[in-house]
Amino acid sequence: MYEFLRNLYISIFKKDELKRAKKELDSWQHVIQSEGIHGLRKFMSKFKYKKEDHDWTPDGPEYVVMAGWRDDCDGAAVLGRWGFKQLGIWSQFVRLKGATNHRICITESRKWFTSNSNVVEVPDPAKWQEYVLTWGWHKQKGYTRIEVL
Repeated sequence: MYEFLRNLYISIFKKDELKRAKKELDSWQHVIQSEGIHGLRKFMSKFKYKKEDHDWTPDGPEYVVMAGWRDDCDGAAVLGRWGFKQLGIWSQFVRLKGATNHRICITESRKWFTSNSNVVEVPDPAKWQEYVLTWGWHKQKGYTRIEVL
């Protein structure tokens, strides 16, 4: 319920800020489409992790941009999904589960995923689950399984 109300509040009372954020996304759309994955990496590098008091998933990437490119992993996954879409690549959210949870965005081919400000290439998409669970700082978090959302 909190998620719904927060998204509703922003869409009603912060329309001008959302409009400015959408314009910024329009300029990023051109960068991503012209530079491919390199452009997507530039785009995702703008994201800054911010721990939230209440968990929520933004309705769209403009909500994250409007917040100064700051959110938790849910917002980063929303940005990643939008970025992959600009490249014509279908992607989905998955949740890494363990002592804590973490949401990422992974392409349908399982070749690429975004995790907060990172865009990562999976060396062997057939073994994507093992790679995602043990990649970089994910390994330190001790994630043990993946839930497809």
